Amino acid sequence: MCSSTGQTLLTRMPPRLGLVIALMVGLQGTSSAQGITIPRYRGPLSPPETLSLSFPGMHYDPVDTPLLWTQTGEIVIAHRARYSNSGDVIGATCDGSGIFILSLQHKTAHSLSVGKPVCWATLSHEGLTVNSSMQWVLYTTYPSLKGNLARIELRTGHSDSLSTGCTYLAYPALSRDDKWVAGTGWCFGNNEQASLYIAHSDGSNPHHVEVTDSGYAWAPSWSPDDRSVVYEIEYTPRNKTESNAIAIRDVSNGRTRIVAQGRQPSWSPDGQWIAFFTTNAGQRDWSVIRIIRPDGTGERVVFDNHERGTYSRGWGSMPEGIPVGPIVWSPDSHAIAFARRFERGTIVWRLDVTTGALMQVTEAAPR
Repeated sequence: MCSSTGQTLLTRMPPRLGLVIALMVGLQGTSSAQGITIPRYRGPLSPPETLSLSFPGMHYDPVDTPLLWTQTGEIVIAHRARYSNSGDVIGATCDGSGIFILSLQHKTAHSLSVGKPVCWATLSHEGLTVNSSMQWVLYTTYPSLKGNLARIELRTGHSDSLSTGCTYLAYPALSRDDKWVAGTGWCFGNNEQASLYIAHSDGSNPHHVEVTDSGYAWAPSWSPDDRSVVYEIEYTPRNKTESNAIAIRDVSNGRTRIVAQGRQPSWSPDGQWIAFFTTNAGQRDWSVIRIIRPDGTGERVVFDNHERGTYSRGWGSMPEGIPVGPIVWSPDSHAIAFARRFERGTIVWRLDVTTGALMQVTEAAPR
């Protein structure tokens, strides 16, 4: 995979480090010492992965990303068996990377698909989504592939490149009925800015959705009735500096309104709330999660990262515990799942938005 410097690097996990998925049972920010462990795949590794062991300073730095919270209470995650060093080199191996389903109620976990080809979906930096029945995933591929969307059947591993007619289509978001996909695209010669496009879930018939006169459209999320899309834009209010804003577009009548300042919105299943990331006043890190009603009322903070530690990477000091998207809602709209980035890996957490109870879901890399 690619480092931030553009260098391609595949890395091998040392045998003593496993793919660890632990389900914590504490309900008030506490955790149990017991968890569910999924052993890492220990089959043969490819020569590039073997050779990469000699790269200096590499350590296991896994990334877990929540994708879906099912009606029966499981959380579907993408696990990336990633490595990094204290510089700016990042790599990953397909062995151990894949899609997993975790049951919080029964404290069980199993893989839906691991290794090639689904690992390429987990390694995508431009978006991955799983359909509601957990039968297939849709992800953004590299620009060299036509259409830039690919679909993988999780049971068989069959992969198809979807022809969208777009130069680029990223951050795909499936509608609740799995019939439509919204994404950030450059299509039909509209290459001046990334705009919002909606297509059939097979990538066909994309059409441009006018957003606002100012800014790019990113990270869409569908309303429960699939009639509206909430997304992030770069927006410049009158007489103010540019900022990231949360906008809602009614797909049927074309009405667009801005409801908040923030990033990476996610619409709750009951339609009552939109969760999104913001910063604290005077800080540059997107360390806060807020929720707001679709009409712009009731905005409040539900999570604020209070970790004080930092760790070093080649691009500078990184705060421990910073939340990262996407945000995934529980079916009853009482809780959200999101990832937090630590030196020992990016792991999934569960937050009750009513009580504030925070629970760790997946485990970081062992020391």
